[in-house]
Amino acid sequence: MKHLIIFLAIGVILLGLLWLLPHSLFSVEMDVSSATLPASGETASPPTQAAPAPTESVCPVPAEGTKLLTSTKKGYCLLYPADDATRLPPDGYATIAPDNIVINPQAAMSDMPGEAWAAIHIEDAAGRTVAQIADEQIAAVGPGFNITRVELMVAGEPAIEVTGLPAQDSTRKLFIVHNQLLYIIDFAPWYPNATEPTRLEKLFKMIVDTLHFLQ
Repeated sequence: MKHLIIFLAIGVILLGLLWLLPHSLFSVEMDVSSATLPASGETASPPTQAAPAPTESVCPVPAEGTKLLTSTKKGYCLLYPADDATRLPPDGYATIAPDNIVINPQAAMSDMPGEAWAAIHIEDAAGRTVAQIADEQIAAVGPGFNITRVELMVAGEPAIEVTGLPAQDSTRKLFIVHNQLLYIIDFAPWYPNATEPTRLEKLFKMIVDTLHFLQ
């Protein structure tokens, strides 16, 4: 009799489990079917992302009497007087070749491209600061020269203006380091006028005021 009662109890438990099992499966199926799905022929769209804001040009806008010089290969732009001329190396030319802005240019190429000029050279800064580079240049020529050294800011970067370094022509050099590149701008022949600024002095000021780096 005791065994019969045990078997009956087990049977009742099993019947209860069998009744609960399909009910649970049905509930799961209902939950899945109630999820929101795309309509027929449609695909789910990925989350939308805001479009990046357009990058504004950093180059200055030419005003009357000025022109814009842009060198994308060397990463700079600047304004210069409209009555001066420019000479850029052709594509593929050596990186160290200078870009020239020439006052009263000569018709033929020579060591003297014109009455006066600014020549822009670029080279690796080799981890040096602009102050270190300028001081190395001054120290290399030794004593006995009337050399002036002026610190200033150009295009958001510290710059050093050095006048009086010995060269074929009297020269003012402007040293700037940007993105580990050394920009050297030579202004020659540099003969400042004590009473009225020369055209080369005006060119120097315009370059200092308008030079921008493209990256």
